Amino acid sequence: MEKSDAHAMLSSTQQLRTHWSGVITSHLGLSLTINVAIWSYFITAYLDSIKENDFNHLFILVASAISAILLGLWRLYTRHIDDHLANLYPDFLLCEGVIGMPFERGTGGYLAKAVENAKPLLKSTKINLEDRVKGVEKLVTAKRIGDRGHRIIDLVALVVTIIIFILSFIIILGSGVKSHWYFLIANSLGIIFIVLSLTCFQRNPKNCLVQSIIDQLENKTNVT
Repeated sequence: MEKSDAHAMLSSTQQLRTHWSGVITSHLGLSLTINVAIWSYFITAYLDSIKENDFNHLFILVASAISAILLGLWRLYTRHIDDHLANLYPDFLLCEGVIGMPFERGTGGYLAKAVENAKPLLKSTKINLEDRVKGVEKLVTAKRIGDRGHRIIDLVALVVTIIIFILSFIIILGSGVKSHWYFLIANSLGIIFIVLSLTCFQRNPKNCLVQSIIDQLENKTNVT
């Protein structure tokens, strides 16, 4: 690849990266805003019912059901978008390598810091640029290019949905209304969605996987 082609490809890839990053950021703010609005509305309605000696717990159950599902869908969608971002990393590494960008200032330096156990692959002096790109492609395909901060957000969302589930369970148990148990299904869906986000998308690679990829690439290099 010529340097001019690498510059052009890097520019278009950066535009995609900026777009997907913007989508993730905007949906973070949107999710928080919607959840705050939902709870504000239904809690206000619940407090009004208390003033009238009604104690309508249905307001809290509806809020918890909607909130749990929205949190779960938000995490699934964000992880899906992050997969698009992860697929750009091999192109970044290739283009930056061709134009001679310093490692620490490029995608390689970022991944070496952000992705646990990936540093030996990214900094190996026995692997050429093309093979290093192939190694990163293997990690991306195996969904092991690192969670890069998303796991923490997933865990926070999971804790929140579990708290919501427990709150709904206590309210339903106290009300004794059998039909209200269906609200727990909605809460459970939110939890399931977040668990899928944690287990079915990009995660940190294990040492054995990274070392296996390094061995394959080094042996290929030695043969050629």
